[in-house]
Amino acid sequence: RVTNHSDAPAAATVGVLIDGRTAGSMYVELAARESRELSFPATFDAEAEHRVTFTLGRDAMELDNELHMAVRALARVPVALVADDDPDDPGTASYFVTRALAPRGDARDSYALTRLHSGNITDATLQDSRVVFVTELQRFSKETSDALLRYIQRGGALVVLGGAGDNNLHLIAMESTSPAGVLPWVPGHAHESPADAKPRRVTQGPGPSPLLHNFDLNASEALERINLRRVWPTTQLRESARVLLQFDDGSPALAERAVGDGRLVLAAFSPAHRDGDLGKHGVFVALIQSLAEQLQPSSAPLHDAVVGQSLLFTPQQSLSTNGGPVVVTDPDGQPVTEATIAMGGGQPAISIPRLNSPGFYTATQDNRQLGQVAVNLDTRESDLRRLDPERVTDALRDADITTHLHAAAEAEAPLHVKRVPLWGWMMIAALGLLATELLILGARRP
Repeated sequence: RVTNHSDAPAAATVGVLIDGRTAGSMYVELAARESRELSFPATFDAEAEHRVTFTLGRDAMELDNELHMAVRALARVPVALVADDDPDDPGTASYFVTRALAPRGDARDSYALTRLHSGNITDATLQDSRVVFVTELQRFSKETSDALLRYIQRGGALVVLGGAGDNNLHLIAMESTSPAGVLPWVPGHAHESPADAKPRRVTQGPGPSPLLHNFDLNASEALERINLRRVWPTTQLRESARVLLQFDDGSPALAERAVGDGRLVLAAFSPAHRDGDLGKHGVFVALIQSLAEQLQPSSAPLHDAVVGQSLLFTPQQSLSTNGGPVVVTDPDGQPVTEATIAMGGGQPAISIPRLNSPGFYTATQDNRQLGQVAVNLDTRESDLRRLDPERVTDALRDADITTHLHAAAEAEAPLHVKRVPLWGWMMIAALGLLATELLILGARRP
Protein backbone atom coordinates (compact mmCIF):
# COMPACT_ATOMS: atom_id res chain seq x y z
CA ARG A 1 0.00 0.00 0.00
CA VAL A 2 1.46 3.32 -1.11
CA THR A 3 0.15 6.52 0.49
CA ASN A 4 0.69 10.15 -0.48
CA HIS A 5 0.58 12.04 2.83
CA SER A 6 1.06 15.46 1.21
CA ASP A 7 -1.52 17.98 0.06
CA ALA A 8 -0.26 17.89 -3.54
CA PRO A 9 -0.21 15.16 -6.22
CA ALA A 10 2.84 12.89 -6.18
CA ALA A 11 4.39 10.11 -8.24
CA ALA A 12 6.71 7.30 -7.29
CA THR A 13 8.32 4.17 -8.66
CA VAL A 14 7.81 1.18 -6.37
CA GLY A 15 10.29 -1.66 -6.73
CA VAL A 16 10.46 -5.12 -5.18
CA LEU A 17 13.58 -7.04 -4.21
CA ILE A 18 13.57 -10.78 -3.48
CA ASP A 19 16.65 -11.96 -1.62
CA GLY A 20 18.42 -8.79 -2.71
CA ARG A 21 17.67 -9.19 -6.43
CA THR A 22 15.32 -6.93 -8.38
CA ALA A 23 12.07 -8.71 -9.16
CA GLY A 24 9.95 -5.93 -10.61
CA SER A 25 8.89 -2.29 -10.42
CA MET A 26 5.78 -0.21 -10.98
CA TYR A 27 5.18 3.52 -11.55
CA VAL A 28 2.24 5.03 -9.69
CA GLU A 29 0.67 8.49 -9.57
CA LEU A 30 -1.25 9.50 -6.45
CA ALA A 31 -3.55 12.40 -5.75
CA ALA A 32 -3.24 14.33 -2.50
CA ARG A 33 -3.85 12.03 0.51
CA GLU A 34 -4.55 9.07 -1.79
CA SER A 35 -3.66 5.45 -0.95
CA ARG A 36 -3.34 2.64 -3.46
CA GLU A 37 -2.52 -1.06 -3.28
CA LEU A 38 -0.02 -2.54 -5.75
CA SER A 39 0.45 -6.23 -6.59
CA PHE A 40 3.63 -7.92 -7.80
CA PRO A 41 3.65 -11.52 -9.11
CA ALA A 42 6.54 -13.58 -7.79
CA THR A 43 7.78 -17.15 -8.11
CA PHE A 44 10.29 -18.44 -5.58
CA ASP A 45 13.13 -20.65 -6.69
CA ALA A 46 13.52 -22.67 -3.51
CA GLU A 47 11.50 -23.97 -0.60
CA ALA A 48 12.95 -21.70 2.09
CA GLU A 49 12.55 -18.42 3.94
CA HIS A 50 12.96 -15.49 1.59
CA ARG A 51 13.48 -11.78 2.12
CA VAL A 52 11.14 -9.44 0.26
CA THR A 53 11.68 -5.68 0.31
CA PHE A 54 9.52 -3.04 -1.36
CA THR A 55 11.33 0.22 -2.17
CA LEU A 56 10.46 3.81 -3.03
CA GLY A 57 12.62 6.51 -4.58
CA ARG A 58 14.66 8.92 -2.51
CA ASP A 59 12.89 11.69 -0.63
CA ALA A 60 13.29 13.85 2.47
CA MET A 61 12.55 10.94 4.82
CA GLU A 62 14.64 7.91 3.92
CA LEU A 63 13.67 5.65 6.83
CA ASP A 64 10.20 4.85 5.49
CA ASN A 65 11.25 4.22 1.88
CA GLU A 66 11.53 0.46 2.43
CA LEU A 67 9.01 -2.12 3.63
CA HIS A 68 10.36 -5.53 4.64
CA MET A 69 8.56 -8.88 4.64
CA ALA A 70 9.79 -12.39 5.50
CA VAL A 71 8.14 -15.04 3.32
CA ARG A 72 8.37 -18.80 3.66
CA ALA A 73 7.86 -20.54 0.32
CA LEU A 74 6.63 -24.13 0.28
CA ALA A 75 6.38 -26.69 -2.50
CA ARG A 76 3.24 -28.18 -0.94
CA VAL A 77 0.89 -26.80 1.69
CA PRO A 78 1.42 -28.63 5.01
CA VAL A 79 -1.81 -29.71 6.71
CA ALA A 80 -2.44 -32.10 9.60
CA LEU A 81 -5.16 -34.63 10.43
CA VAL A 82 -5.65 -35.43 14.10
CA ALA A 83 -7.60 -38.67 14.51
CA ASP A 84 -7.42 -42.05 16.23
CA ASP A 85 -9.24 -44.18 13.66
CA ASP A 86 -7.51 -46.10 10.85
CA PRO A 87 -6.94 -43.96 7.72
CA ASP A 88 -6.40 -47.12 5.65
CA ASP A 89 -9.73 -48.66 6.65
CA PRO A 90 -12.33 -47.80 3.96
CA GLY A 91 -15.32 -46.12 5.50
CA THR A 92 -13.64 -44.34 8.40
CA ALA A 93 -13.66 -40.56 8.69
CA SER A 94 -9.86 -40.45 8.42
CA TYR A 95 -9.99 -42.53 5.25
CA PHE A 96 -12.24 -39.99 3.49
CA VAL A 97 -10.44 -36.89 4.80
CA THR A 98 -7.05 -38.33 3.79
CA ARG A 99 -8.20 -39.06 0.26
CA ALA A 100 -9.83 -35.65 -0.05
CA LEU A 101 -6.58 -33.87 0.82
CA ALA A 102 -3.93 -36.27 -0.50
CA PRO A 103 -5.50 -38.76 -2.93
CA ARG A 104 -2.17 -39.88 -4.44
CA GLY A 105 -0.16 -39.93 -1.24
CA ASP A 106 2.98 -38.53 -2.89
CA ALA A 107 4.59 -35.30 -4.07
CA ARG A 108 1.95 -34.82 -6.78
CA ASP A 109 -0.63 -33.86 -4.13
CA SER A 110 -1.16 -30.17 -3.44
CA TYR A 111 -1.20 -30.82 0.30
CA ALA A 112 1.49 -32.49 2.38
CA LEU A 113 -0.65 -34.35 4.91
CA THR A 114 0.67 -35.31 8.35
CA ARG A 115 -1.44 -37.76 10.37
CA LEU A 116 -1.30 -37.36 14.12
CA HIS A 117 -2.84 -39.31 16.99
CA SER A 118 -4.42 -37.48 19.88
CA GLY A 119 -1.62 -38.63 22.19
CA ASN A 120 1.18 -36.82 20.33
CA ILE A 121 -0.30 -33.35 19.90
CA THR A 122 2.18 -30.68 20.94
CA ASP A 123 3.07 -27.17 19.85
CA ALA A 124 5.97 -28.59 17.85
CA THR A 125 3.88 -31.17 15.93
CA LEU A 126 1.34 -28.50 14.94
CA GLN A 127 3.76 -25.68 14.28
CA ASP A 128 4.19 -26.04 10.51
CA SER A 129 0.57 -26.95 9.64
CA ARG A 130 -1.41 -24.27 7.83
CA VAL A 131 -4.73 -26.03 8.57
CA VAL A 132 -5.48 -28.79 11.09
CA PHE A 133 -8.44 -31.18 10.70
CA VAL A 134 -9.75 -33.08 13.74
CA THR A 135 -12.11 -36.05 13.85
CA GLU A 136 -12.69 -39.36 15.67
CA LEU A 137 -10.65 -38.85 18.82
CA GLN A 138 -10.55 -41.88 21.12
CA ARG A 139 -8.21 -40.45 23.75
CA PHE A 140 -8.15 -37.02 25.23
CA SER A 141 -6.02 -34.95 27.60
CA LYS A 142 -5.85 -31.35 28.73
CA GLU A 143 -2.45 -31.07 27.03
CA THR A 144 -4.08 -31.94 23.68
CA SER A 145 -6.79 -29.33 24.12
CA ASP A 146 -4.33 -26.65 25.24
CA ALA A 147 -2.01 -27.31 22.29
CA LEU A 148 -4.90 -27.05 19.80
CA LEU A 149 -6.12 -23.84 21.40
CA ARG A 150 -2.66 -22.24 21.34
CA TYR A 151 -2.34 -23.23 17.69
CA ILE A 152 -5.52 -21.31 16.83
CA GLN A 153 -4.66 -18.29 18.92
CA ARG A 154 -1.31 -17.97 17.12
CA GLY A 155 -3.13 -17.64 13.79
CA GLY A 156 -3.81 -21.27 12.82
CA ALA A 157 -7.04 -22.70 11.40
CA LEU A 158 -8.76 -25.69 13.01
CA VAL A 159 -11.56 -27.70 11.34
CA VAL A 160 -13.39 -30.10 13.69
CA LEU A 161 -15.69 -32.71 12.16
CA GLY A 162 -18.32 -34.58 14.13
CA GLY A 163 -17.36 -38.07 15.23
CA ALA A 164 -17.57 -40.81 17.79
CA GLY A 165 -15.45 -41.40 20.85
CA ASP A 166 -14.54 -38.52 23.15
CA ASN A 167 -14.66 -35.91 20.39
CA ASN A 168 -17.16 -33.77 22.27
CA LEU A 169 -15.15 -33.93 25.47
CA HIS A 170 -12.16 -32.10 24.02
CA LEU A 171 -14.49 -29.55 22.45
CA ILE A 172 -16.16 -28.92 25.79
CA ALA A 173 -12.73 -28.59 27.42
CA MET A 174 -11.67 -26.00 24.85
CA GLU A 175 -14.97 -24.16 25.32
CA SER A 176 -14.39 -23.85 29.05
CA THR A 177 -11.04 -22.06 28.66
CA SER A 178 -12.74 -18.70 28.09
CA PRO A 179 -15.84 -17.07 29.64
CA ALA A 180 -17.04 -16.25 26.12
CA GLY A 181 -16.13 -19.72 24.82
CA VAL A 182 -14.24 -20.50 21.63
CA LEU A 183 -16.71 -22.70 19.68
CA PRO A 184 -19.37 -21.45 17.26
CA TRP A 185 -21.88 -23.43 19.32
CA VAL A 186 -22.01 -25.84 22.23
CA PRO A 187 -22.15 -29.37 20.74
CA GLY A 188 -25.01 -31.64 21.71
CA HIS A 189 -25.32 -35.41 21.85
CA ALA A 190 -25.35 -37.38 18.61
CA HIS A 191 -28.78 -37.81 17.02
CA GLU A 192 -29.39 -40.85 14.80
CA SER A 193 -32.37 -40.92 12.48
CA PRO A 194 -34.56 -44.05 12.77
CA ALA A 195 -34.53 -46.38 9.79
CA ASP A 196 -38.07 -45.41 8.78
CA ALA A 197 -37.52 -41.65 9.28
CA LYS A 198 -36.42 -39.07 6.74
CA PRO A 199 -32.61 -38.63 6.90
CA ARG A 200 -31.07 -35.23 7.52
CA ARG A 201 -29.61 -33.26 4.63
CA VAL A 202 -27.26 -30.28 4.35
CA THR A 203 -27.97 -27.13 2.35
CA GLN A 204 -26.19 -23.86 1.70
CA GLY A 205 -25.98 -21.35 4.53
CA PRO A 206 -27.88 -18.06 4.83
CA GLY A 207 -25.30 -16.20 2.73
CA PRO A 208 -22.20 -16.67 0.55
CA SER A 209 -18.89 -17.33 2.28
CA PRO A 210 -15.30 -17.09 0.97
CA LEU A 211 -14.57 -20.38 2.73
CA LEU A 212 -16.87 -22.14 0.29
CA HIS A 213 -15.39 -20.45 -2.74
CA ASN A 214 -15.15 -23.72 -4.69
CA PHE A 215 -18.84 -24.49 -4.20
CA ASP A 216 -20.77 -23.78 -7.37
CA LEU A 217 -24.45 -24.44 -8.06
CA ASN A 218 -23.83 -28.07 -9.01
CA ALA A 219 -21.91 -28.72 -5.79
CA SER A 220 -24.67 -27.15 -3.73
CA GLU A 221 -27.33 -29.26 -5.42
CA ALA A 222 -25.25 -32.43 -4.97
CA LEU A 223 -24.81 -31.65 -1.28
CA GLU A 224 -28.56 -31.35 -0.77
CA ARG A 225 -29.11 -34.86 -2.17
CA ILE A 226 -26.82 -36.61 0.35
CA ASN A 227 -28.40 -38.47 3.26
CA LEU A 228 -26.97 -38.19 6.79
CA ARG A 229 -27.98 -40.85 9.28
CA ARG A 230 -26.30 -39.30 12.32
CA VAL A 231 -25.62 -35.64 13.19
CA TRP A 232 -24.58 -33.66 16.26
CA PRO A 233 -27.29 -31.04 16.89
CA THR A 234 -26.24 -27.55 17.89
CA THR A 235 -27.17 -25.64 21.00
CA GLN A 236 -26.47 -22.05 22.03
CA LEU A 237 -25.20 -20.64 18.74
CA ARG A 238 -22.81 -17.78 19.51
CA GLU A 239 -23.51 -14.29 18.19
CA SER A 240 -19.97 -14.06 16.79
CA ALA A 241 -20.34 -17.33 14.85
CA ARG A 242 -20.92 -17.34 11.10
CA VAL A 243 -23.05 -20.15 9.69
CA LEU A 244 -21.62 -21.62 6.46
CA LEU A 245 -23.94 -24.60 5.92
CA GLN A 246 -27.22 -25.57 7.55
CA PHE A 247 -29.47 -28.59 7.82
CA ASP A 248 -32.75 -28.80 5.98
CA ASP A 249 -34.56 -27.70 9.16
CA GLY A 250 -32.55 -24.45 9.26
CA SER A 251 -30.25 -25.40 12.14
CA PRO A 252 -26.46 -24.82 11.72
CA ALA A 253 -24.45 -27.66 10.18
CA LEU A 254 -21.11 -25.87 9.63
CA ALA A 255 -19.97 -22.60 11.21
CA GLU A 256 -16.80 -20.63 11.87
CA ARG A 257 -15.64 -18.35 14.66
CA ALA A 258 -12.57 -16.19 15.15
CA VAL A 259 -10.36 -17.25 18.07
CA GLY A 260 -7.35 -15.06 18.82
CA ASP A 261 -5.52 -14.56 15.53
CA GLY A 262 -6.96 -17.76 14.01
CA ARG A 263 -10.27 -19.42 13.19
CA LEU A 264 -12.16 -22.48 14.31
CA VAL A 265 -14.64 -24.26 12.01
CA LEU A 266 -17.03 -26.77 13.55
CA ALA A 267 -19.16 -29.32 11.66
CA ALA A 268 -22.21 -31.09 13.07
CA PHE A 269 -21.71 -34.06 10.73
CA SER A 270 -19.13 -36.74 9.97
CA PRO A 271 -17.89 -38.24 6.67
CA ALA A 272 -17.69 -41.74 8.21
CA HIS A 273 -19.75 -44.36 6.37
CA ARG A 274 -21.67 -45.36 9.49
CA ASP A 275 -22.90 -41.76 9.83
CA GLY A 276 -24.09 -41.22 6.24
CA ASP A 277 -23.10 -41.10 2.60
CA LEU A 278 -21.25 -37.77 2.59
CA GLY A 279 -17.69 -39.16 2.47
CA LYS A 280 -18.36 -41.22 -0.67
CA HIS A 281 -19.30 -38.23 -2.84
CA GLY A 282 -17.10 -35.79 -4.70
CA VAL A 283 -18.86 -32.86 -3.02
CA PHE A 284 -17.11 -33.82 0.23
CA VAL A 285 -13.76 -33.53 -1.54
CA ALA A 286 -14.79 -30.09 -2.81
CA LEU A 287 -15.80 -29.07 0.72
CA ILE A 288 -12.53 -30.19 2.34
CA GLN A 289 -10.40 -28.73 -0.46
CA SER A 290 -12.22 -25.40 -0.23
CA LEU A 291 -11.74 -25.19 3.53
CA ALA A 292 -8.07 -26.15 3.25
CA GLU A 293 -7.47 -23.56 0.53
CA GLN A 294 -9.40 -20.63 2.00
CA LEU A 295 -8.54 -21.09 5.68
CA GLN A 296 -4.78 -21.10 5.33
CA PRO A 297 -3.13 -17.71 5.87
CA SER A 298 -2.09 -15.86 2.73
CA SER A 299 1.44 -15.89 4.15
CA ALA A 300 3.21 -17.23 7.19
CA PRO A 301 1.77 -15.84 10.43
CA LEU A 302 2.92 -12.24 10.58
CA HIS A 303 4.65 -10.78 13.61
CA ASP A 304 3.79 -7.22 14.57
CA ALA A 305 7.46 -6.22 14.54
CA VAL A 306 7.82 -2.47 14.85
CA VAL A 307 10.90 -0.38 15.57
CA GLY A 308 11.01 0.72 19.19
CA GLN A 309 8.97 -2.20 20.50
CA SER A 310 9.85 -5.64 21.85
CA LEU A 311 9.47 -8.92 19.95
CA LEU A 312 8.85 -12.55 20.84
CA PHE A 313 8.92 -14.90 17.84
CA THR A 314 9.17 -18.65 17.34
CA PRO A 315 11.75 -19.63 14.70
CA GLN A 316 10.77 -21.98 11.89
CA GLN A 317 13.60 -24.41 12.69
CA SER A 318 13.80 -26.12 16.06
CA LEU A 319 16.54 -25.18 18.51
CA SER A 320 19.07 -27.92 19.26
CA THR A 321 19.53 -28.57 22.97
CA ASN A 322 23.01 -29.97 22.29
CA GLY A 323 24.05 -27.23 19.90
CA GLY A 324 25.93 -24.02 20.40
CA PRO A 325 24.49 -20.69 21.51
CA VAL A 326 21.75 -19.00 19.54
CA VAL A 327 23.00 -15.81 17.88
CA VAL A 328 20.59 -13.05 16.87
CA THR A 329 21.85 -10.37 14.48
CA ASP A 330 20.25 -7.05 13.56
CA PRO A 331 19.79 -5.66 10.02
CA ASP A 332 23.41 -4.42 10.06
CA GLY A 333 24.70 -7.90 10.89
CA GLN A 334 25.64 -6.94 14.45
CA PRO A 335 24.85 -9.32 17.35
CA VAL A 336 21.87 -8.40 19.52
CA THR A 337 23.34 -9.07 22.94
CA GLU A 338 20.04 -8.40 24.71
CA ALA A 339 18.26 -11.27 22.92
CA THR A 340 17.27 -14.19 25.15
CA ILE A 341 15.51 -17.54 24.84
CA ALA A 342 12.00 -17.55 26.34
CA MET A 343 9.02 -19.88 26.34
CA GLY A 344 6.40 -18.71 23.85
CA GLY A 345 3.26 -20.81 23.68
CA GLY A 346 4.91 -23.79 25.35
CA GLN A 347 7.98 -23.93 23.09
CA PRO A 348 11.32 -22.09 22.92
CA ALA A 349 11.07 -18.64 21.41
CA ILE A 350 13.46 -15.75 20.92
CA SER A 351 12.85 -12.56 22.86
CA ILE A 352 14.27 -9.19 21.82
CA PRO A 353 13.51 -6.42 24.36
CA ARG A 354 13.84 -3.57 21.87
CA LEU A 355 14.00 -3.38 18.08
CA ASN A 356 16.28 -0.48 17.16
CA SER A 357 16.23 -0.40 13.36
CA PRO A 358 14.11 -1.56 10.39
CA GLY A 359 15.19 -4.57 8.35
CA PHE A 360 15.67 -8.29 8.97
CA TYR A 361 16.62 -9.78 12.33
CA THR A 362 18.06 -13.30 11.96
CA ALA A 363 18.55 -16.11 14.48
CA THR A 364 21.23 -18.75 13.86
CA GLN A 365 22.70 -21.68 15.75
CA ASP A 366 25.95 -23.33 14.68
CA ASN A 367 25.79 -21.44 11.35
CA ARG A 368 22.28 -22.86 10.76
CA GLN A 369 19.54 -20.30 10.22
CA LEU A 370 16.67 -20.87 12.64
CA GLY A 371 14.42 -18.10 11.41
CA GLN A 372 14.12 -14.45 10.57
CA VAL A 373 11.62 -11.69 11.14
CA ALA A 374 11.03 -8.44 9.26
CA VAL A 375 10.94 -5.22 11.27
CA ASN A 376 9.43 -1.99 9.95
CA LEU A 377 8.68 1.52 11.10
CA ASP A 378 5.26 2.25 12.51
CA THR A 379 3.24 3.40 9.49
CA ARG A 380 2.08 6.44 11.45
CA GLU A 381 5.62 7.81 11.33
CA SER A 382 5.15 8.59 7.63
CA ASP A 383 2.21 10.94 8.21
CA LEU A 384 3.80 14.29 9.05
CA ARG A 385 0.55 16.23 9.45
CA ARG A 386 0.22 18.14 12.69
CA LEU A 387 -1.85 16.54 15.41
CA ASP A 388 -4.56 18.38 17.28
CA PRO A 389 -3.58 19.18 20.88
CA GLU A 390 -6.49 17.08 22.09
CA ARG A 391 -5.21 13.99 20.26
CA VAL A 392 -1.72 14.49 21.65
CA THR A 393 -3.11 14.93 25.17
CA ASP A 394 -5.19 11.75 24.83
CA ALA A 395 -2.20 9.76 23.57
CA LEU A 396 0.02 10.96 26.39
CA ARG A 397 -2.69 10.29 28.94
CA ASP A 398 -2.98 6.70 27.70
CA ALA A 399 0.77 6.38 28.34
CA ASP A 400 0.33 7.75 31.92
CA ILE A 401 2.11 11.00 31.04
CA THR A 402 0.74 14.29 32.40
CA THR A 403 1.46 17.40 30.39
CA HIS A 404 0.09 20.84 29.55
CA LEU A 405 -0.20 21.81 25.88
CA HIS A 406 -0.74 25.30 24.52
CA ALA A 407 -1.21 26.48 20.98
CA ALA A 408 1.73 28.49 19.67
CA ALA A 409 -0.44 31.57 19.02
CA GLU A 410 -1.66 31.55 22.60
CA ALA A 411 1.73 31.06 24.27
CA GLU A 412 3.42 33.91 26.15
CA ALA A 413 6.62 35.49 24.90
CA PRO A 414 9.53 33.15 25.64
CA LEU A 415 11.56 35.94 27.32
CA HIS A 416 9.03 36.44 30.11
CA VAL A 417 10.16 34.77 33.32
CA LYS A 418 7.76 34.85 36.27
CA ARG A 419 5.89 37.55 34.32
CA VAL A 420 8.84 39.99 34.63
CA PRO A 421 9.97 41.52 31.26
CA LEU A 422 13.67 41.01 30.63
CA TRP A 423 14.26 43.73 28.03
CA GLY A 424 14.65 46.44 30.69
CA TRP A 425 17.32 44.51 32.56
CA MET A 426 19.11 43.88 29.31
CA MET A 427 19.13 47.67 28.55
CA ILE A 428 20.57 48.42 31.99
CA ALA A 429 23.28 45.82 31.45
CA ALA A 430 24.15 47.34 28.07
CA LEU A 431 24.42 50.87 29.57
CA GLY A 432 26.61 49.49 32.34
CA LEU A 433 28.96 47.92 29.82
CA LEU A 434 29.11 51.24 27.87
CA ALA A 435 29.93 53.22 31.03
CA THR A 436 32.68 50.76 31.95
CA GLU A 437 34.18 51.10 28.48
CA LEU A 438 34.24 54.94 28.77
CA LEU A 439 35.95 54.79 32.16
CA ILE A 440 38.64 52.46 30.80
CA LEU A 441 39.25 54.75 27.81
CA GLY A 442 39.48 57.80 30.08
CA ALA A 443 41.96 56.11 32.39
CA ARG A 444 44.30 55.27 29.50
CA ARG A 445 44.62 58.90 28.20
CA PRO A 446 48.07 60.43 28.76
